[in-house]
Amino acid sequence: MKLLSLEKLIQEAIQTVQKYPFEILSGLVAALVGIIALETEQQDNIALFNLGRCAVWGISLFFCITMLSRRFELSVSSRYLAYLGGLLFLILYFYLLPQDSRVFGLISGLRYFLWVLSTHLLASFALFVFEKKQHLNAFWQYNQALFLRFLMSFLYSSFLYMGISIALGSIQLLFAADISWKLYFSIWFLLAGVFNTWLFLAGVPDDVDELENTQLYPRGLKIFTQYVLLPLVTLYLCILYLYGFKILLEWSLPKGFVTYLILNFSIAGIFSLLLIYPIREEEGNRWIKIYSQGYYLALLPLTVLLFVAIGRRVYDYGITEARYFVLLLAFWLLGIALYFVISKTKNIKVIPISLFLIFFLSSFGPWGAFGLSEQSQKNRLINVLNENGMIKDGKFVPSKKSLAPEVSDEIKSLVNFFADRYNLATLQPYLNFSIDSLYQKDMKTFMLQSLPESLVLQQVGITNNSENLASEALTVNFMTKENSNLVTISGYDYALEYNFYGGQTTGTTYENGDATFIVHFVASTNELLIKNKEEKVVAKIRMNTLIEELQKEENRKTAMALPNGKMQIIEENNQYKIKLQLRRVDIRFDKKSAINSFDGYLHIKKIK
Repeated sequence: MKLLSLEKLIQEAIQTVQKYPFEILSGLVAALVGIIALETEQQDNIALFNLGRCAVWGISLFFCITMLSRRFELSVSSRYLAYLGGLLFLILYFYLLPQDSRVFGLISGLRYFLWVLSTHLLASFALFVFEKKQHLNAFWQYNQALFLRFLMSFLYSSFLYMGISIALGSIQLLFAADISWKLYFSIWFLLAGVFNTWLFLAGVPDDVDELENTQLYPRGLKIFTQYVLLPLVTLYLCILYLYGFKILLEWSLPKGFVTYLILNFSIAGIFSLLLIYPIREEEGNRWIKIYSQGYYLALLPLTVLLFVAIGRRVYDYGITEARYFVLLLAFWLLGIALYFVISKTKNIKVIPISLFLIFFLSSFGPWGAFGLSEQSQKNRLINVLNENGMIKDGKFVPSKKSLAPEVSDEIKSLVNFFADRYNLATLQPYLNFSIDSLYQKDMKTFMLQSLPESLVLQQVGITNNSENLASEALTVNFMTKENSNLVTISGYDYALEYNFYGGQTTGTTYENGDATFIVHFVASTNELLIKNKEEKVVAKIRMNTLIEELQKEENRKTAMALPNGKMQIIEENNQYKIKLQLRRVDIRFDKKSAINSFDGYLHIKKIK
């Protein structure tokens, strides 16, 4: 019997691969990308990161193609043409992704999230699009199966990973085996990308007629929804109504966070009603229809409160991506509430279909979240600068009068909005320098934000550290003009990359065969110490002289690019010759100047 069970298991696994070849292939590629990035220590490799993104998205994208192929009963050749179209689309998406660190920005990440979310929503109804019959029970049973299958596959994968990890840990402990921590992550990548995907797909139903005739409803789900979820939703509803009465009596505006409370409550309530949808017609469950109608009616006044709360924030501070989606979901919530109050059919497919449309359409175009947010915040910035006489001949200029702290903070906040999104290029017509020339593939992520932002603020006469340029203290970001991650070590034995960020108190250890160096920057004395494996100082680089030289260069600017020669220090003693080639250094010039952060290459030569 065990042999037959194993044989059946293998057959089902093969059938799953035949049914969902591109979905499982996508999961495998995603897992391999993670393992390669980990083993080669290229976690910040942009090409691998983009490939991983495409592979993860490919799982849900190809699943949608499979479901749509079944819905329209495509032939095998047509189905594989559709797969080919999906593959070409992912390849195109890969090449259109930013090829520098801007890919890690909010816009790129949020747009990717919206598209992945859209394909997941499409997967929930792809098997039922353009049907003549509603098949509402089949739709509910199908999505219940997907949800339970997802939970089961995640649970199995997690427990399997914990079991393997405990086994490896036991081997490491009992037999003193040298097992790298990377192996644990590699196993998780394989389980999450391949096993979890495979297990989920093996249980996906595809016979609509069979699903329509299925009357399976877990009793535990009814108990949980009826006696846990719905009472909590009702309690939540009462609290929000009491708050609404409170602000009416006080005649005050609602607090901003109430928007998230209303949205969370509404989504929880709609989800609860969807869970008990199949049993609404059963004897003894007529209360479900009454409760559902009452719930959607109760949502209408709350949507008014929601519009007032988010409308006030938009009026005061303009549109951002977060406010855009709150406003968009407010309109969606109003539409859903009116539909289920007025409509006689009350088709539950409307919920995922409408969410799919709004999330997908909001991800691009001038009407989308990013286009409207950019235009809104740009208009605010231009208005503030115009009001303070900081635009002349179409270019940003410093104000001729002293700016109030709140005005200065508002300008910095608006510029930071674009810097955080790597989107300062939208201000290019107003700038005296090229933003795009600052975006380099090998530039650190924080430099892609801080350097262009500092240059924009510098042009309007504001520093990025809450001080005007006329103040005594000033923070300047210096970087090399010849910024490259390819270095030569001619004349030296070793070259290593070192980074210091404020707050570091421990050294960084570098090992290569018999050679061991511990590098530690002492911020109080501005000294870079090089120690041996016994932690004895064998060389030091004193950076105070460099600070003094750079202070002569800064000329009250907040960002500067200098030749390599002005960004290096060479020290030598009877044991070692050391050269520090800085790529970037952030210095606060004050009565006592200090280095906030820096990164560069340390070249070491042992004197024989």
